Amino acid sequence: APNMEIQSFKFFDSGYFVMAGGGNKGFIDCASVGFGGRGGHGHNDCLSFDANLANVSVISDSGTFVYSENFKARNEFRSTSYHSTPQIDGEEMNRFLGPEELFSLSNDAVPELRAWKTMNGDEIFSGSHSGYERLSPGLRPVRTIILDKSISTLLVHDVFEGEGEHAVSIPYHLGAGAVINWLGRDTWQLNIEGSEFLIYASPIVDWTAQIESGWISERYGNRIERPILSFKRIGALKGLRLVIGPATNVPDDLEGWVAQKLKSALNG
Repeated sequence: APNMEIQSFKFFDSGYFVMAGGGNKGFIDCASVGFGGRGGHGHNDCLSFDANLANVSVISDSGTFVYSENFKARNEFRSTSYHSTPQIDGEEMNRFLGPEELFSLSNDAVPELRAWKTMNGDEIFSGSHSGYERLSPGLRPVRTIILDKSISTLLVHDVFEGEGEHAVSIPYHLGAGAVINWLGRDTWQLNIEGSEFLIYASPIVDWTAQIESGWISERYGNRIERPILSFKRIGALKGLRLVIGPATNVPDDLEGWVAQKLKSALNG
């Protein structure tokens, strides 16, 4: 039926997860590199996600752009930094085999699903991967995503299991046409398709936040600029929480809301 709403669904064998309901859709990648561990058309996108909130594309995959027409662009669009997922020490989660190996990747980032459940009406995902265990010292990113469908608000919680000091980057590739403005300290205003959203990050004191320019390719051979909200730090491993939702819906006590959601998701 044309008016049938998409429902949440899990594709355990492939490693893809869909959160949906109330005009919201989230697509989460917790999949292997692809093509039997050889890469193929796969990208370095484990733990990356797309998010449509209140029927607006807020976080969006960068796409493919081109193949052999432009080797540099091909490798950029399949790189870790072109996806909304943590990157450690500037390394690819799955190593490239060479600049001309356009359809090959090392099988480094083996995914691990830790949770997929519905609790109190919220959709909850938690996953990790092994792509950075090869570093010295090694570590694992662990990402928890919670969708509160009742207020079209998403919570992303990143922590890192490991020791030592590292350079960590967490980019959020915003939807095409997005306009983002910093409101001060830990909050950003996001306007997309005439809708206003708020983005809140904590504990921001441990991170440097930057608005950068990136690319999105919505069809082959075409790309347009779009903004990226990027968080970076160098030092001991620390986590980051990010909330994004319609400006009229974001709870007044955001820290309390975040704490309650994470306690319920991680301990329930």
